[in-house]
Amino acid sequence: MVGSAGHRVGTDFSKPCPYEPTVRSKLTLNEVKLQLQKEEQLELSKTPESVVPESSASAFISLALQIEELQRALAWEVQARSSGATYQELNIQKQRTVITQRIWKLRGLQHVYMPHLWEYLATDQLKHLDAPADVIFPENVKLFLPSHLSRENQTLPRACKEGLPDVETRLREAECYDALDDLRRALRTRSAGLLFQVRNVSGQMSTMRAEGHQRRVLINVNLAKLRYQWSRNALFLLKGHGNWERQLKILEDKHVSGINERMLSAREEAEAADIRERGLIYVGATGPSSRDALTSQGEGQRKISWIWYSFPADVDARSQTSDAAFNETLKIEWCKSRARMLRWREEVELLLEEMRRVVAFAQWKSAWWRQRVDSLPNASPHLQEGVSARALACSDRELSLAERLGSVWAGLMTLGQEILADVPAAHLTAVEVEIDATAEQGYDDEREDDDTLPDDEI
Repeated sequence: MVGSAGHRVGTDFSKPCPYEPTVRSKLTLNEVKLQLQKEEQLELSKTPESVVPESSASAFISLALQIEELQRALAWEVQARSSGATYQELNIQKQRTVITQRIWKLRGLQHVYMPHLWEYLATDQLKHLDAPADVIFPENVKLFLPSHLSRENQTLPRACKEGLPDVETRLREAECYDALDDLRRALRTRSAGLLFQVRNVSGQMSTMRAEGHQRRVLINVNLAKLRYQWSRNALFLLKGHGNWERQLKILEDKHVSGINERMLSAREEAEAADIRERGLIYVGATGPSSRDALTSQGEGQRKISWIWYSFPADVDARSQTSDAAFNETLKIEWCKSRARMLRWREEVELLLEEMRRVVAFAQWKSAWWRQRVDSLPNASPHLQEGVSARALACSDRELSLAERLGSVWAGLMTLGQEILADVPAAHLTAVEVEIDATAEQGYDDEREDDDTLPDDEI
């Protein structure tokens, strides 16, 4: 079955999945790298072979972006580790070695594209150029790209090779959109994981496993947030204020929320800050939180974070593309809500069928016992009398159970049928059910005793 929008429904896999976004960034980071490589290849064809550099400007900036990502991940791991176990220290040292090797490679390329960088750095910044790892950890070393220099120094040939700031600008802008895509994807994963955990996970072992998965998702959320913030800050230093800030806004912790989550109000933010100051457990939008102490504002109004309606577009068609991307995000949430609704209807159908089968089975069991009243015609009169009495008693008990459950569940079955018939909520039947758990438990014990009797003794 295929939906009206051309998306697959059910088991038809010939159409795109309705739960995956199709409106993405105008150009991803890899696509911008490909464009730059093609442009540089065209320029190399016009350049004498004797002056061709060993590596391109885009490769130089791309290497720096990779190092920054490794630095953020390692800094987060160092900050989040609970203890200094040997295997943790070993893993951290391995990562530091990899980062150090890449930094030295970057410094070699920096002599080509930023030949006199040291002349434009402050005294306290020079130690980052050749400091050993025991003085400054690799995750804290500054790389000094064009975005780290002032706007005046970026245009000086001795500080930056011509065209290098433009290369970083294009890569930084693409990285911002990539980071937003990663952030939205991680937030959707977090929302789905929390919903699944609340509805399906129980027990200590399963709960701990689910919480471990949520911690890994939370790490991805924070890394995507940091990646956007770093790239956005660098882009601002390169371009200054402009129309691009309408799409790439400042990202704060309160903006990191799922599309099905509302942002905190000003009053809630003040209360959350007070809770943090008192050393309680509320730590913000992207960490573990307890909102029981916060003033609830209800669900009458909900403000969605700007990350869900900020998408790249051309100047002449920005609103159309942004609307299309935002509408697609809402469509995905609608599809998920519809799937949950259909699963809920399925549960109602299963519940009604289970109640019907319980009553039908009790009625069948009653008739089954009555067929065994005269099951031993050749037995002694005393044995025949005992078997008949036992069979009639069990038959009456089964019939009584069928009648009692039919009476107790009559209102529930009517309500379920009304729900499946899409009767408005205001007209649904009000049902109150009282169940004697003690009587049900006693009956189950007797039924188990009855089912243990072999047929040849009846």
